[in-house]
Amino acid sequence: MSKSELRALAVHPSGQHEVVDLNRKGSQLEAMYEIIGCRMVEYRVLGAGITAWWDEEFLVRNDAEPEPNFPGSIMACTLAEVPEFPMIHGTMIFILMEDDGEGDFFSMPDETLEKMKEIADLSLQHTAQPWRDSIHEAKRREN
Repeated sequence: MSKSELRALAVHPSGQHEVVDLNRKGSQLEAMYEIIGCRMVEYRVLGAGITAWWDEEFLVRNDAEPEPNFPGSIMACTLAEVPEFPMIHGTMIFILMEDDGEGDFFSMPDETLEKMKEIADLSLQHTAQPWRDSIHEAKRREN
């Protein structure tokens, strides 16, 4: 990891996840917009310095049908230690952020990234996949 790299975890609605560098563009927000595919982001502090970021306008955009991100939403719920978390649509980014009012980001260490990937995989296996399979089966029957 280079010193200028700002590593975060992007979790897509499909359950795929990838380590992303938020310093790859002119600004960290521009990188988020590109990765998420949006113009405005919303975030929530989850705990242990981890924040979740997503498309703030996913419910009002007319350019695409929003796809629910079950793995990302379940991860956020788990990390926030709350029984409910809003269903987020589209790609989500998880990053470490200083909780001092300044909002400085920190690159995720390897061990944190590995734990986050495990949570994403478990979220997909145990909750999202059965729902996704039933949707695909219903669409198959329509055709």
